[in-house]
Amino acid sequence: MGVVLRDDSAAGAEVDAFDQLAAGRVAFQAGDFEAGERRFSQAVTLRPGDAFAYLWRGRTRFSLGHFAEALDDLDRVVELTPEGSAGYYWRGRARIQLRQYEQALRDLNQAILGGEGIGRYHHWRGYAHLLLRELEAALFDFDEALRLDAGERETLYWRGMLRLMGFHDYEAAVEDLTEAIRLRPDADAYFWRGMAFYRLQWFEAAVTDFTEAVLRRPQAGNIYYWRGMAAYQLQDYAAALPNFERALAYSPDDDGGRFWRGVTFHRLGNDEAALSDLEQAVLSEPDNLVRLAWRGRVQMKRSHWRSALEDLRRIAGNPPQDGRPSYIIAGAYAALGEADYACAWLRRAALVDPALALAASDDPDFAPIDMSAPFRQLLTDLGAE
Repeated sequence: MGVVLRDDSAAGAEVDAFDQLAAGRVAFQAGDFEAGERRFSQAVTLRPGDAFAYLWRGRTRFSLGHFAEALDDLDRVVELTPEGSAGYYWRGRARIQLRQYEQALRDLNQAILGGEGIGRYHHWRGYAHLLLRELEAALFDFDEALRLDAGERETLYWRGMLRLMGFHDYEAAVEDLTEAIRLRPDADAYFWRGMAFYRLQWFEAAVTDFTEAVLRRPQAGNIYYWRGMAAYQLQDYAAALPNFERALAYSPDDDGGRFWRGVTFHRLGNDEAALSDLEQAVLSEPDNLVRLAWRGRVQMKRSHWRSALEDLRRIAGNPPQDGRPSYIIAGAYAALGEADYACAWLRRAALVDPALALAASDDPDFAPIDMSAPFRQLLTDLGAE
């Protein structure tokens, strides 16, 4: 009678591999990814053909930020189980981190084919489309992800970002970001909803959101900058100024912050400080006609006519492609009570942007000439009465 021999060492190795996998998953769930990687590596050594072991080690390496090593493991998962979806999904995510966006998209397409009805697969494919600037495709996937997994906070956030930055659909962006904030408030969501409010010209709401953002991220200079901009638009110059100061404290080379601090100094009557900032702003962008116009305006107020006229000549010598520089100079002349000069520059501005004539009718800068015959006639001619 023959004797059946059992390979106890092989059976023992298989049992030990399962023990290592179980221990690795416990470590992974506890956030101890280093310990998890050691356990999964032992499982891979004991069972080199086990896709599950490679998948978990790949996921753990992904969580450690070791994306190239994770990709090696996930290549092995796809090789061992080409019909599965998890290997393609995680390999796609690793490739996003490695900026291999086209390859990531192919992997996520394959994941969706093998795992239909999984919202997070559509989320990450949408994110890959977004990184490739394929905006319509990104929106489709974010919509599909939310259909499959309603209330997924990260998808709401990224769809809000896409609507804000990609489609300029600011009200829809506010809706998504509001829901994201309800689910988990953080500095990013408040900041970007604030930007959507700003684009909608809802400046008080923007200030509120920028304040919430800066409370959560107090060293972010860009948040102070945009809170300053919103306060400036509300003509609350006293509130705008310290925000520009804080923005520059964190980002001393921020030309935009220095420029707007200079403009705000001018609004507050500190033209010496304004001119100092505006000189630096023009020096950094000498062809920026808006900056030239504000410097010229301050020079006019200080009766530095020679310097002011140099800036005005440069503006007048350029074809009017942007109405703002001429509008700024018009306001400067209006503030000085020079109705004829103000109207000449305002007409030049309105030829480029007719909406500026309507803006002038409500602009406090034009109050000194509001009842003058040239100004009233110009508004009539431009249809702004």
